[in-house]
Amino acid sequence: MHDLIEDMGRYVVKMQKDWGEPSRIRDVEDFKEVILENTESKAIKSIWMQHGRVKKLHFSKEVMKNMTRLKLLYINEFDTHDAIEYLPNSLAWIQIFGYPWEALPKNFEPKSLVHLDLYQGSLRRLCFEAKHFPCLRRLVLSDSQNLMQTPDFSGMPNLEHLDLWSCKSLKEVHHSLGNCRKLSHLHLLNCSSLERFPCVSGESLVYLNLKFCSSLEIFPEMKRSSIQYLTQGELHLCHMKNLVALPSSICKLKCLVKLDMSYCFKFESLPEEIDDLENLEELDTTCTLISKPPSSIVRLNKLKVLSFAIRISAERILFVFPRVNEGLQSLETLDLSYCNLIDGELPDDLGCLSSLKELNLSGNNFEHLPRSIAQLGALRCLDLSDCERLTQLPEFPVLLDTIKADWTDFRICNSLFQNLSLLQHDISASDSLSLRVITDWQSHQISMPRFPYRGIDGVPVNLPKNWYIHDSFLGFAVCCIGRLTDNTAHLIPLSDGGMSCITRKLVLSNHSKYSLERKGIHFFLIPFAGLWDISKANGKTPNYRHIMFSSSEKNKYEFRLLYKDEHNDEHCPGTRRSRFDDSEHHDEASCSSSKKQRSHFSNK
Repeated sequence: MHDLIEDMGRYVVKMQKDWGEPSRIRDVEDFKEVILENTESKAIKSIWMQHGRVKKLHFSKEVMKNMTRLKLLYINEFDTHDAIEYLPNSLAWIQIFGYPWEALPKNFEPKSLVHLDLYQGSLRRLCFEAKHFPCLRRLVLSDSQNLMQTPDFSGMPNLEHLDLWSCKSLKEVHHSLGNCRKLSHLHLLNCSSLERFPCVSGESLVYLNLKFCSSLEIFPEMKRSSIQYLTQGELHLCHMKNLVALPSSICKLKCLVKLDMSYCFKFESLPEEIDDLENLEELDTTCTLISKPPSSIVRLNKLKVLSFAIRISAERILFVFPRVNEGLQSLETLDLSYCNLIDGELPDDLGCLSSLKELNLSGNNFEHLPRSIAQLGALRCLDLSDCERLTQLPEFPVLLDTIKADWTDFRICNSLFQNLSLLQHDISASDSLSLRVITDWQSHQISMPRFPYRGIDGVPVNLPKNWYIHDSFLGFAVCCIGRLTDNTAHLIPLSDGGMSCITRKLVLSNHSKYSLERKGIHFFLIPFAGLWDISKANGKTPNYRHIMFSSSEKNKYEFRLLYKDEHNDEHCPGTRRSRFDDSEHHDEASCSSSKKQRSHFSNK
């Protein structure tokens, strides 16, 4: 509401008070005046005390009886030593933060009540006896630490929202809740003592949250007669640590969209009829005991997110993922981290997941990945971190731009650049080179590869003698830390070598501009064919002794020389260490040589 409109409303309320017929109370002092003097109470329709904690209030039974037109009662928080003896039956909206009494007044008849919110109150029960709430749509009793039982819901035929989260003493929900056919939202988060829960009507149910209901062992049956009407449904069952299985009736939730069962540590298996959840888009079973999902799961063709992750490297039985069989056509994210996967346990038709964008296989025990991964045409991110037995990366899919892996392993790094070489085999010499970049921007500290040549932006690095081997040298494998913007590579000859400097602008692309502009570790290969045109060399050998990288950022970089048919051996020609590195103490000759080469390049 605009401040001017709110000020105007306050002015109208003040004028009504001056005329002796106030319809609204917004001030504590005005409330006290009405209660103590029993004046001007019959016209009051609204009591709204929102700002600040009301230290102490007194409720007079006689005065409250006079408020026959009162519709709204809102009090942010207050203390009182008085018992609540009377509330007007005309009330349609009650919202009292920190309700200080054990129950509603005995003589209160809530025939007109639509909204009842007694959040963080002292309730032990809602009513001393069963009452009829014919108009009630929303009931909020959340964080009522003393509440041990819910009311009888038979008298609430229009109830739509029921919030009971963090009622930690609540042990049972009354069975009559199953008859609330209009119930759309049921929130029982963190009801840690809840042991019994009734059958639920699914005719209007949209949202059900049972997170952290750690004492609940059996999920309630869903009424078959109406469950097919569930729309846009979400079931949140995570951290139900004693839950072992779901009833088969759960698969009647035809319009269920999200099912979260993460951290249900005793949960062992999904229903065989899981494919009946034909509109399911997200299934999270992180940290459960599921080791073999039912084969029918691949028929969930609207599923977008699927997780069987364990998250920690705990001992567990082998996990087996079923054959895809051209199913799961909408799946975009698949998390199988720490599932104890070994060679052969990933299906060889994994490449049929045509919509898959993110694949998390971290923390597993395989040495090789299925070749079909190269057929994942939509894959953008592949997580292979903490896969200690992995020896090489698979052939890259077309759009892959992010890989998380152990870059200190020479075999992993070598297969990365060999793959990049295959992708860039047709590049020829030109002033601008369009190169593929693979990025790793893990949130934790990334381990750098141990490359032999190191440098900083704008400083030439010495190349070893006889570094160029005809028909064998592929190019410069570069690792850069920072942001990739306005990048250029320079090959610098000996001052008396009779050759001119070669400068190439590097157009680096990994299909995601955001990844390149974000600080991370970036890998790219500069193919020598893009620097040196052999067809125009007239038999000359490239007599270049220095290479330099420059950009608009002051990045650090490492690189190695990449050759054909290299074995996973740290003593191959590309790994011979240069005498020039980025240590803080270069010897005088190296520094002098670097300065001389920079001077030579600037004169060009």
